[in-house]
This record gives sequence, structure tokens and C-alpha cells, in this order.
Amino acid sequence: MAKMKSLFTEDISQIPQDIPKELLNEIRAEYKGDEYCDEQYKKYSHLFPLKYSKLKEASKEYLTDILHASVVFFYKERLKLMNNKTYTDYRDLTRTLEVKSESVFDIDSKYLKRNNNGLGFLNSFIKEALLKVTFAGKSKKTLKELTDNYKHNFKIACKTLAFKTDLSLNHMFSTSKLVDTQTVSNFRPTSAIYIFLEYALKQSDEKDIYILVPSEGWLGRLLASFYLAWNYRDRNIHYHTIDPNPEVNRVFHEVVSVLNKYGNFFKVDNWFPLIHQHGSETEEARFRDTYNVQYDLIGTSPPYILGGKSTELYTRGWKISLNTGETITISENDTFELDTGKTVKGSELLFGAFFKHNNSIVQVISKEDTGQANKYKNTVQGADVFVRPTINNAYYNLKAGGYFWWNVADTRQAPTLEIDSVWSAFNAGFVLEDILFYELSRVPGGALQKDGSRKSIRDIKPNHEPVFIFRKHSGIENSVPRDWDTSKEPLTTGDWEALSKDRGIPNLLTYISEKFGYDF
Repeated sequence: MAKMKSLFTEDISQIPQDIPKELLNEIRAEYKGDEYCDEQYKKYSHLFPLKYSKLKEASKEYLTDILHASVVFFYKERLKLMNNKTYTDYRDLTRTLEVKSESVFDIDSKYLKRNNNGLGFLNSFIKEALLKVTFAGKSKKTLKELTDNYKHNFKIACKTLAFKTDLSLNHMFSTSKLVDTQTVSNFRPTSAIYIFLEYALKQSDEKDIYILVPSEGWLGRLLASFYLAWNYRDRNIHYHTIDPNPEVNRVFHEVVSVLNKYGNFFKVDNWFPLIHQHGSETEEARFRDTYNVQYDLIGTSPPYILGGKSTELYTRGWKISLNTGETITISENDTFELDTGKTVKGSELLFGAFFKHNNSIVQVISKEDTGQANKYKNTVQGADVFVRPTINNAYYNLKAGGYFWWNVADTRQAPTLEIDSVWSAFNAGFVLEDILFYELSRVPGGALQKDGSRKSIRDIKPNHEPVFIFRKHSGIENSVPRDWDTSKEPLTTGDWEALSKDRGIPNLLTYISEKFGYDF
């Protein structure tokens, strides 16, 4: 009988080691051109997608050829995926509608866990729009422009293996968001589901639940509102949201149309979503006046437009007032026929112009830019002109006893965004009730450490962002925010201890640290 080989006496030198990062860096610096990529893909296309484990013992020459071939694989598979406009992931939608709160939130750590249900369904609609996203960081190009470039995709391939992951479409696409870029993320539907359940549905016995999201983003919160309507047929879910990006507005209506058809088949008739295209910091965002309602829950993860940079390319939009008294919203890609017969784009439709609209000739009497990213050129402006008015509008719109949630994280462009937000909420009249933690992927290039460095993939704690939970207490009689602009000194001076003492809140940083265990 053959003697069993012990796992503990096996020569570990015979186990294939990871691909050295030094080797990958050498290969990355030796890009051989687009034609070479095409040649290698013809040889090795049958191998893809390719497991990382299959390449651990590969020679430098073979790795070089495979990485060049993977460039074309990624390009072709990405185009195939993006051109498939007929597929909708209903299986993912079904899984999302069956999610339980314990699978998305850890009570002990207060973590909104990484449960990606719902993203597959939404990607069926937003994948094309996401290609038009602009990333802050080293690159000024859209993801589409970047991934259409073979040389850039070669960087992606090398980085994918450096992360010890397979050369597959999903892994390479994930890596593409981390090479010379800062990705725009979609707030997870499952995290929004927990917040909506905990701070809206469970807090009210009313049949009608009103939720307002000041910045819609890529529709994760919209899907969460449909979850409420689906699982709680005895409640009417009124979901109101805002986003100045015309591309978001377009996809919003596509998703609502599909969900309405899906819901009607299962007799879901208690879901009432709507979207407005303007900034959350404007007077137009005071929906309490527009709809004569005070909301049960308000909150969002706002766009990172501070510091003069945007993580999204906002298709420019304008609010146009006509001489007929009508107001319409247009984008830069819309086309209009002037009274002269000339066709112009939205960006070229100027004040005073006459154009055809609803079978008549009308005149532009005012044109206001609705794009937030075009307005605020530095962090101080962003804090004073965007963050505070948005939070004050939330306070005004919220009912007494209602909750306001705000998911932000400090960035290099806005290193005091978290405390700016908390300070603004305190000055509006909110009380901080809790701090949750939105768990992010454990990948390099995530949120900042306190010293400004990037987190490592080897960090013991998962990467996360704070979700501040505020409340407008029922004991507060006045429903209008306090005068938060009593000091002319901007928020972003960094001298928080002096400012907190000067403004009547003794040592805000210490207070939050001691009460919630959270240090800014």
C-alpha cells in the first residue's frame, strides 16, 4: 500500500508562486503596439477568459504575448456587452426583491455590507450611460475613450494580474476603473433598502410614505423604493428625486417604465416615482412647497463635484424660459430648428433665439445652467454654495421627527467634506443620531487614510465611508432652518476647535468622537 503523502511535509518550493509584480511592471513598460495585440489575439483567442492560476509559471515572453492578446479580448467583449441592448437581468431583480435586511446590515459593526443584488439589473440599462462618465484623477477622458485605446487596455491587463485576478471581462472591467482614474460608483440598492426600511417605513404608521433623494445618481435608490412597494403592498411609496444630469433622467424613465410593467403583471400599484432635473441646492428643490408634503426620509450620497473636479461627466443642461410662459429643460445634445431653418444643439440655443417648439415659433427669454459640476470651482464654494443649501433644503422639506441620511467621504480635492457636512447639518437644526458605515471593495485606491495616503488591500478593516444619520426632532417647532450664514468665515479653514467654540457648539470634533466613536 502506497504511503499517503503528508500535506505538512510537502516541499512548498514546488507550489507555483504568484506572478512577481516587478515582472509585470517590466512587461507593462514594453508595450509593442496595436498590431502586435491583434497578432497575439489571433494566436490565443481560444484561451480567454484565462485563469490567473494558469499563468503563475509562465515565462516573461509568454506572459507578454498573453497580455497583448488580452487587450483585444477585453475590447471585443466589452463592445459585445455594450451593444446588447435587449438583455435585462430579471433574475437579479427577483433576487433583489427577496433580500432580507440581515443580509445587508451587520448590527454589531454597523456596516452596510457589500451585497451587490440589484446592480446586475440596473447595469442592463446604465452600462451605456456609464461609459460616458468622466473620472477625476490622472485622466480627463471618459471610460469609453480610455477603453477604446489599446495601449491603455494593456495597462489594465497588467494591473489585473497584479491584483491576482483572472483575465476575464468582469475583472478587467473592474480594474479599468482603477487605472489612471477614480471611478464613479453606484450606491448599492441593498444598502438603500436597509436605510429606507429602518428610517422611513418602520418610523411611520401612515399609509403614504414620502421619500426624497436630493441626488439620484445611477438609480440604486430608485430600485430600493420599488422594493418597498413590492414587499409592502399596504403602503403607498412616493419616491421623489433630483438629478441635474440629463443622462440620468433619460435612464430613470427607462427603468421606471420596465419596473411599472413588471409590477403591473404582479399587481403592484402603490409605487409613485418622479424625477426633477435641476440642482438639489436650488429653491426649486423645496418640494414641501411644490407638493404640499413633508417627507418621512431624505438623503443621498451627493456627487463629488468639489475642488473644481467632477467624478462624472455631466452632460450640460439648461432650464429655458419661453415667451409663452412655459419652462423646459434641455441638454447639450438636444437639437432645435431655428426660425431661419438652421438646426442647432442645446449649447448653441442662445438667449433671444427663436425656434420651433410644439408646432409654433417661440423665443428664449432666459437660459439657466442646471449642471452642478459647472458651477462650483473650489472646495470652499462647494461647501458654502452646494453642501449647506442642499442640507438646508432637506431640513425644510422634512417632517418633524423625520430622518436625514448623508453618505460622504473626504477626498484629496475636498479633505474636510465630512465635517463640512456635519457642521452644516448642525447649523440647519439637525441632531446627529447615529453613524453607519458603507462598506466598499477591498481594493487599492479606495478611500483616504487620515494622513492622506491610500488604503492598502492588506488593511485589516474593510474600506468604508460614513453614513451620517440625522433627525429633525419633533420638539423643534420651527420648520425653517436656522440662519447658518451668521459667520462670514468659510467652513474649510481647518480650525474646527476654534470655529466650534465661536459658533456655540463646544468642541464638535470631541463631541462626535466621544459619543459615536468616530474620528474625522
